[in-house]
Amino acid sequence: MAREEVELVLPDVLFSGDLRGFIDHLGLHGRPLGNDRWAVWPNNDKVFISHHGLADDTGFVARFDHLNNMPLNASHLNNPETVARFAELDKQLAERMSGGSDIAALFHSIQASILKCTTHEELIAAVEQACATLGTVPCESTGELLFAGLSAHLVIATDLLARRVRLPAILFRFDQDPDALKTITDLGDEGGYFASSTKWFHDVISASHYFGPLLGCLAPGFWCIPTWRPPAAVLFNLGTGIAGYRHTPMEPMQLLPAEGRDENVPNDSPSPESCRVAITWWTNRLNQMFGYLSDPTVFSNKHGTYDPYEHQHWLLTFGQVFDLMTATQSLSRNHAAQRALLYTLLDSFADRIIDCELDKLCRYDHAKATADRVRTKMPESVAAVLMPLADRAVDGLLRLQEGFFFREQRGDKNVVIWIPGSERGHHQEPHRAAAMLMKLFRNATHGYGGIRRPQSEKDWVAERLLAHHTGETPDDLVFLPYLYLLDTLCNPEEIRKTIVERARQRD
Repeated sequence: MAREEVELVLPDVLFSGDLRGFIDHLGLHGRPLGNDRWAVWPNNDKVFISHHGLADDTGFVARFDHLNNMPLNASHLNNPETVARFAELDKQLAERMSGGSDIAALFHSIQASILKCTTHEELIAAVEQACATLGTVPCESTGELLFAGLSAHLVIATDLLARRVRLPAILFRFDQDPDALKTITDLGDEGGYFASSTKWFHDVISASHYFGPLLGCLAPGFWCIPTWRPPAAVLFNLGTGIAGYRHTPMEPMQLLPAEGRDENVPNDSPSPESCRVAITWWTNRLNQMFGYLSDPTVFSNKHGTYDPYEHQHWLLTFGQVFDLMTATQSLSRNHAAQRALLYTLLDSFADRIIDCELDKLCRYDHAKATADRVRTKMPESVAAVLMPLADRAVDGLLRLQEGFFFREQRGDKNVVIWIPGSERGHHQEPHRAAAMLMKLFRNATHGYGGIRRPQSEKDWVAERLLAHHTGETPDDLVFLPYLYLLDTLCNPEEIRKTIVERARQRD
């Protein structure tokens, strides 16, 4: 198969004029085409997120020395106000932990202790102490060790990832600032030359950002403590699932009107091994994902030239999806917010990532087939952790059909809608009617529709479908996008192909 290349036009001032050095810095190979134009392609380095096991429940793994690989930037501790806030936080957490039953305070204390480390020696001591503390937490009812299956993991966003995803911002500066060279020279050492989308750049190189949906996969349960020091994170896998939130309000703002989750969640706690292997599996899938998201050849326009705007747009899309998916998993107290995120995320998958009609993504038969396919692409131990939430969402689509009360009361096979001028009812299969209903809810959430009158029979049917349904939606339906995120991670070649095809439609 022919090697894929893309043309980069590079200002000759980059890297002090050493353009070949700059290309090598990005983890690319290149050949000059003349006039500052280069044909480039990625080298063989494919590690964008590295994973290191620090300790596990067998006792055979104790490699805390891997923490010496973790970049330590303690500049935040140079600020006296920050140090004072840490001291106050320590005091508050100590008071909460003195009661003996505030497990969240213990977890928060572990996060804070790692954030305060200024040397690798301190970091290793803090992580070892955290493991020792968590490993001796007793179950209140039985006295048995609550986290006997504990393991600790280090994940690091590599320099290769940081350099590759910075390329769009570098080219933005020269494309949008005709006097970029003069401006940069005048700024001197102040820096900030390539600050375009810096917020999103920091999310990309913050390892914990892209592990969020994994850590929330037992929602509303909790199983893994993330402690972050960008571009790295230490993950403490508890080896079991525990309650993720309390049903009683903990802060005054939680007294505001909000509909929370009220359906029971199956108590399917995964094994320590499943949790441990799931972290490795997720890391490998992220490496595949960043393999195409950081590859400039993927973002080649119809002329074969690299398009930094298309590249940045896709980076933002994926960043948003992981961010909003984690938010959905953590918002069990506010079902309205979860529903809004449900439709935003479904639009991201339907319109961009998967390139599939929204109606189809919302159909039970399609979702069930997707779940069955995804399950075959991961080991059983990993599926035991990742798939229950997806299965609950698929089951939610099936239960959504039960809300068509006309049909239930009449004993009809289909949902029968009557539209103006029709002498017979319009029949919709329940799974298609449910998908159409979700699209109506999406339109209401986003304010679509306006004053436009129905233009077709389908419009008339959709408008009247609301009359047939109670409006009740299963709580787990909000996790449907999580299924399509798993599908995205399991099909890197298909997603890459979609991105390539869309990029090549651009001038």
